[in-house]
Amino acid sequence: MSPDNIHAQANRLSLLAPDGRFALNLPESPAPQDAIAFIQRHGFDVAAYQARYSDMAVVSTETATRHFAMHGWRENRLASFAHLDAMRQSCMSNPQAGWMRYIMQIGMQTLTLKVLTNCRTPESFAGLVQLLAPRDDALPMLVIGDSHTAFLNQPWPMLAAGMVPAPILCSGGSARGLANPNPRADYRGLIFQRLSALGMALLHRPVLFKFGQVDVEFVFDMKRIREGVRHYDGAAARSFIAQSIERYGQFLDECRQYCRGRMIVMGIFPPTLSDETIQKGYINAHIAFLNAEDDARALQQSLAALEHPDIVERMALARYTNALIADVCARRDLPFIDEFDALLGSNGMVLPELAIPTDHHLALAGDHGRRRIMAVGRQIHALAMA
Repeated sequence: MSPDNIHAQANRLSLLAPDGRFALNLPESPAPQDAIAFIQRHGFDVAAYQARYSDMAVVSTETATRHFAMHGWRENRLASFAHLDAMRQSCMSNPQAGWMRYIMQIGMQTLTLKVLTNCRTPESFAGLVQLLAPRDDALPMLVIGDSHTAFLNQPWPMLAAGMVPAPILCSGGSARGLANPNPRADYRGLIFQRLSALGMALLHRPVLFKFGQVDVEFVFDMKRIREGVRHYDGAAARSFIAQSIERYGQFLDECRQYCRGRMIVMGIFPPTLSDETIQKGYINAHIAFLNAEDDARALQQSLAALEHPDIVERMALARYTNALIADVCARRDLPFIDEFDALLGSNGMVLPELAIPTDHHLALAGDHGRRRIMAVGRQIHALAMA
């Protein structure tokens, strides 16, 4: 994943700085010596803190440690801890010490971002295992999907719903490609390997899959470019999507051979991109990174040359896709979560506070976004316990 893409993912996860409203409810600060002792006892990684923040790189390790203990956590700065499990136990033993829980949450956010930045490394797998560890205050869940799973990988609101997300990020992954035994990115092989390796660690854990957005918003257009088809054909688009979702169902069947958890599938979100952005040839960060600079520019020109459906038709395509995913799930007795309508306003379009007209991801930092994340978290919890 490119540095720009990592930064974008961190922003979508609210990992760089939670909304200012959190700051208004910061717990009371402890005595400096208590905070310093707490973070050192739980393995505060001062070297990583100094490497992450330039103003800390020029001070001593003692000063950097004291800075996080007194100020850094209140500024929502990221920090790594070697003993998060022990920290969680400390928080449970001291329920009145809100500052401990706040620091623990920052540690969990940092670990989540570390797992997200490169899902194929041994360090990432170790992070998954840590996030999926048994705990009394919340239910861990494995989240497998494209970059739109940022909705599900929000540690703050998810923990409020009693859930801890552990992500396998398949950025740019399509539902259609998951059934391909020789895909370019090989997310299929990665997912099978991770499910198999996690084994019984997933027992009684929800395992949530979220794919399909890329198929609707990008893959069909790529097919048109390859075939030299400029004209948009709604029937052809629906046929392509139907085939893609059937292949997705085949992939889910295969996952059952490896998955020991409770498989749950989530539908796609309504489109957020404006017609103007689409017509200019929208390329997201991951597609741009996968292509050489010249290729990315050529791809953008090719996309701009296509005839594109308007927002009404794109909304209909997304609804159609969710109906197909729901049917695939019903035929396999898999729970299906549809968040589509809850994200819309009275005009039938995505609520303004959730839409970024130049980004195909939802804006998640607002109050409505957090409420919906918590609502979905509670729904996943109920499905997992059923």
